[in-house]
Amino acid sequence: MFWTGKSSRWRGRHRQHARRVRSPDSLATPNILSTRSDRGTYSRLQRTYIGTARSNASPNRRSPSSAVTARVTVTAVTEFLASRLLILNSVDFKRQFRAACGYAELGMAAESIAELNAIEDEYQHRPEVLQLRLHHLMRKKQWSRALTISRRLCRAAPEASAGFLHAGFCLHQIGRTREAKEVLLRGPTALLKEPIYYYNMGCYEVLLGNLKDARVHLQISFKMDSSFRDLAKRDPDLRPLHATL
Repeated sequence: MFWTGKSSRWRGRHRQHARRVRSPDSLATPNILSTRSDRGTYSRLQRTYIGTARSNASPNRRSPSSAVTARVTVTAVTEFLASRLLILNSVDFKRQFRAACGYAELGMAAESIAELNAIEDEYQHRPEVLQLRLHHLMRKKQWSRALTISRRLCRAAPEASAGFLHAGFCLHQIGRTREAKEVLLRGPTALLKEPIYYYNMGCYEVLLGNLKDARVHLQISFKMDSSFRDLAKRDPDLRPLHATL
């Protein structure tokens, strides 16, 4: 296919970009989010956030079907995060974080956040705490605050894709699309396993006027996960390419 050779060269260039950021802080929280592949989990989560961003409705007034989708997505993420807690000895932290996850799955955001706030300071910068706190902010479209937490997540888990994907998405939502692209280019090689990475890059390239590069990114995302083609056909950011999708 037309995309094969070009995307191989493109991936090589991006691996060079990714290797430039291998400077984890020695004081950073242990990188539990990269202890197993998170491919798919965060792509599903980002699709939920894309739907939230595109919706003019209040997050508290979603349709029943979207509420079910959101609940399934939150469950996938919280189960993934909670499964990492076995490496810790703090019984209180495990209990509080699992309670926060449980409330999030039930759509009880205030109670979930209260449990997160009750966690001791020494655990507040752990990746799983930052990720769940970030989830609540993004569901509320609080993009600037979510960007701050995303950057903390990048520092806490520099080899994982989650912080970089969310930071880029938040930057894009507040009109800083070029910076969003740069964040992804500086990210870890784990991003290259995520279809949402190529999809978001495609969106950013369209808005920056680089339609040819956008098509390359989007075709890779479609090949990795065909559901992104349907998403692209409804995405207003990709309107200039809708006729060719």
